[in-house]
Amino acid sequence: MRTHARAASIAIAGAALLAASALTAAPALAAPTVLTQATCEGPGGTFTVDKALKTCVTVQHLSYDYDDGPWQDSSGDFTAVFTIHYTGTYDWQITQTQKGKGPIKTAAGLVVEGSVSGTSYLVDQQCSQYVSGAPGDGYVPVDVSFCEDLNLYPVF
Repeated sequence: MRTHARAASIAIAGAALLAASALTAAPALAAPTVLTQATCEGPGGTFTVDKALKTCVTVQHLSYDYDDGPWQDSSGDFTAVFTIHYTGTYDWQITQTQKGKGPIKTAAGLVVEGSVSGTSYLVDQQCSQYVSGAPGDGYVPVDVSFCEDLNLYPVF
């Protein structure tokens, strides 16, 4: 049986992957050669300097909305097929550092503490039962309550 914690971890990982791919897929822009307070705070970043190390931290508030599946689970003669829909928001932090006039280094990652919120629910639920001698592959559609009773769907 899949649990809500498992579904949430899939949603967070998927959202982080989407954000990372969006950052890497963006067209190359002329990157500044010097990290300044103005270039950092312009888009809402926080600029600090400590012993010649300049740091700019920017947090992007992003959202996700996607389907994951179809998934399949079975028990005995019953098979459940379903899709999980995820929707929510999360914070993505980009940290740029520069020591003196050296190169600007960039790191990005998911802000985990308190930044992820959302919901997940099942869509496209189907349940079937194998019946010997039935036409086709032998699976006959039945009410989803049979698969629910066997705990074949994730619990949210």
